Amino acid sequence: MKTLYPFLLLLFISNQAISQDIYGCTDQDACNYNSLAITDDGSCLYFDTCCFCGDETQISNGSVGDEMNSIWLEDNGNGTYNVNYNTDTEIAGFQFQVEGANLISAYGGVGHFSTFFSDSTGIVVSFSFTGELISVSPGNLIIIELEGPPSGLSNIVVSGAGGTNLEFVYDSGLDCTPIEEECFPQQTLQQTIKIDSGWNIFSSYIVAENMNISGIFSEFEEVVIIKDALGNAYLPSWDFNAIGSMELGQAYQIKVTEDINVILDGLYFQPENSPIIINEGWNLLGYLRLEPINLELLFNDPILSEIVIIKNSEGLAFLPEYEFNGIGDFEPGKGYQIKVNSPQTFYYLEN
Repeated sequence: MKTLYPFLLLLFISNQAISQDIYGCTDQDACNYNSLAITDDGSCLYFDTCCFCGDETQISNGSVGDEMNSIWLEDNGNGTYNVNYNTDTEIAGFQFQVEGANLISAYGGVGHFSTFFSDSTGIVVSFSFTGELISVSPGNLIIIELEGPPSGLSNIVVSGAGGTNLEFVYDSGLDCTPIEEECFPQQTLQQTIKIDSGWNIFSSYIVAENMNISGIFSEFEEVVIIKDALGNAYLPSWDFNAIGSMELGQAYQIKVTEDINVILDGLYFQPENSPIIINEGWNLLGYLRLEPINLELLFNDPILSEIVIIKNSEGLAFLPEYEFNGIGDFEPGKGYQIKVNSPQTFYYLEN
């Protein structure tokens, strides 16, 4: 046995030397993360806007304004931005939310519209009390003054004459042509969302080709109202849709006169790769996993210590401060009210 000791010691030392010589990216959030690497060599890459793993050569700045029924930002170089538009339909009013920067003011633009804005939410609303319409063709909707560079515009709602909803998109100017796969694995699935008579909170883990609230629920005469976390509403009896489209990871309150089943077909994105932004205060949180799971398994610090309360549509609550879980499991198709003390980015566990 004595003759084995030098050999085993040499083997141990060699293995230690080999493991210490493994260099690579040690950041698990990077798209080229190396689970075997011991020493980070500064090579970490991250998915960019167009889903490329750090390969900026694949992104080219496209021209903005080519797409019909779109709005985009034009930097004036002094902290103000023109919100421009291109449309083939006259506009009676519009709403959007600024992302990535603080909104200071909103003014100007075409016509004589009345403009209202919130510097706390970044939402701008503008319309005419006299029935004036913004003409067809490219132009400037409004000018916004910001603190910091914006990342884009969201929650876009544009109405035409008579209150008709116009489908508008934000044009970032990026021309994305992915080479192989998108950032995250995805598959095609169907989901049936059961909504009971009365008030419910629902969500979907599906991204369908058409996620517009009107398109999904127009066939259901039982729908009275649908609301999002910001208070925007869909009122089918008034043909009014201020929500626009459903977003992955968000939930919605709905009131129906009878039970309905909503069936969605589309892409399913892995929940562990789908970040959900939870704002300070109250939010409506969607559920992205395929199977139920006890919510106590979903939340850990640092987010757990920031949760004040989570409630379901039945009023049952999860109170982490008191180690009380009256909800039990999160379930597919359901949504939940959540209040947090500070902004959080949340990822669900993998299926």
